[in-house]
Amino acid sequence: MNRLDELLMGQERIITKRNITEDMHELLPLIEEESQLKANLKKPNIKLLDKGLFFTYNYPLLNHPVFLGGKYGIKENTFYFPRKFYGNEDYLKKCVAHELVHYFQHFNFPELRHHSKWEKPFKFLKEGDAELVSNNISKKYFSEIKWAREEIRIFLEECGLIEDYEEFGLPYTKGEEILREKFNGERKSINSLYTLSLKELAEVFNLQ
Repeated sequence: MNRLDELLMGQERIITKRNITEDMHELLPLIEEESQLKANLKKPNIKLLDKGLFFTYNYPLLNHPVFLGGKYGIKENTFYFPRKFYGNEDYLKKCVAHELVHYFQHFNFPELRHHSKWEKPFKFLKEGDAELVSNNISKKYFSEIKWAREEIRIFLEECGLIEDYEEFGLPYTKGEEILREKFNGERKSINSLYTLSLKELAEVFNLQ
């Protein structure tokens, strides 16, 4: 047993495609209302993974399902989630909501496909807004979120990877913070950001 499994012992639970599908059906109208965007997702493609996707190539130590809350694959139009999930039902719904927001983003703004996911301004917008919407919904409907936050931090500190982890998370945390501070959650203004140029978005997120 490795160190991370030792820290997480007894916390994992097995999730199924049915779990994800049921959560998606519950969340779709809530995301429409919160984001003021529309989508047409009738039969979602869902794939459960036995390994994580976070830092997989550069950091083999982090190739663990605890680092995969979820992922929406744009080209293949597929939602990825870990088969072993380290969190309660409310946290699972929050993760599913985050990935569904990405589907809404690309359904309403297909031009996003022409931008690399590594273009920082667009990453700040997409991840920051996905956090904004999913966190707002969580606070209203399923606020008892529990997951292995402290165990992950202990592991990352022991491995000397905490700074890399926090840097990777900046588009999520800082992106959401800026959207709240500059736009006060006003959806018409936030949704208009998706039509801006790379340079204009860099100014919005102070990335000059």
